[in-house]
Amino acid sequence: MKGFLALIFLLLICVDFTKSASCVASANKLTVNYGTSCDLISSLTGLDEVSISGTVYVKGSPGSTPPSLEATNIYVYATGRILADGYGYGPMDGPGKGSSGGSGGSYGGRGGMKTGIYLKSNEAVAYGGIEKPSDFGSGGGCSTGGKGGGVITLKATDDVRVDGLVSANGNADGSNCGGGSGGSIYIDTDYFKGSGMVTARGGTGSGTGGGGGGGRISIVHRVSATFSGDIFADGGECSTDVNQLTLQSTTASSARHAAASYGDMTKSSTISWRAYYFNTDQWLQASLSSPKWITRVATRGHQSYNMWIKTFKIQYYNDTSSAWV
Repeated sequence: MKGFLALIFLLLICVDFTKSASCVASANKLTVNYGTSCDLISSLTGLDEVSISGTVYVKGSPGSTPPSLEATNIYVYATGRILADGYGYGPMDGPGKGSSGGSGGSYGGRGGMKTGIYLKSNEAVAYGGIEKPSDFGSGGGCSTGGKGGGVITLKATDDVRVDGLVSANGNADGSNCGGGSGGSIYIDTDYFKGSGMVTARGGTGSGTGGGGGGGRISIVHRVSATFSGDIFADGGECSTDVNQLTLQSTTASSARHAAASYGDMTKSSTISWRAYYFNTDQWLQASLSSPKWITRVATRGHQSYNMWIKTFKIQYYNDTSSAWV
């Protein structure tokens, strides 16, 4: 299989930057529609249904009881997200805080060491329990270390279905400091279903800083689990583990002001490709000279307008089957 990658950018629109309102249930249901968001600051319990197509930010804070969602059924649809990324301890803070030299924060796993500086036995030690994780992730070492992940608790007496994203990742760090550790995700339900993603990953270290340790995920299903998605609680990468891909060529469905070649963000620090039309049929295709393992995709908004990629789909071309996957 050759290394071809196509990024299908589904939505590029002008929107206003607005602050999320608090999550409020109505008629014993919490509904967060696509394109909207809310902040979960206190627990919502005893609900009939939680239906999420937009984004819920779970904003607990260390030193307080994390908020939870408890209902008969909880549905996180394909466009839905429940996020607690970076809502844990700050830099150099928490039970598993990174060392002052710049190691990654620890929680479920130990954070990575700063380049060339080994950790002492009492530095950045893992902590917390595995059955019902409820601890916040710890911050990375040194002053601009990444924040740890927060805590997400979902309880349902019937179904929890995750087709979107449930995430309590640690944040990446600043210059030469450690990434924050992942946080906690606890799901308790009769039936666990879906094909989405559940993550409590450590944040990436930059420069000589170490990656954050992974968080903790516990999923209790009393009857059955048919979930077919991905579950990750791995440690963050060091910057030396991450390399930008060199693109052989780029083509696009259309272009406004900047050609498809500017879809490669290394080409310019101020100019980026954007589609001429504002619809979901626009795409940018990047061709690679050889097969690559791709771990993430970066997007860039317009520097003078409130414009950015809001959602996108990734496909690759399989030479064996002669089809896009």
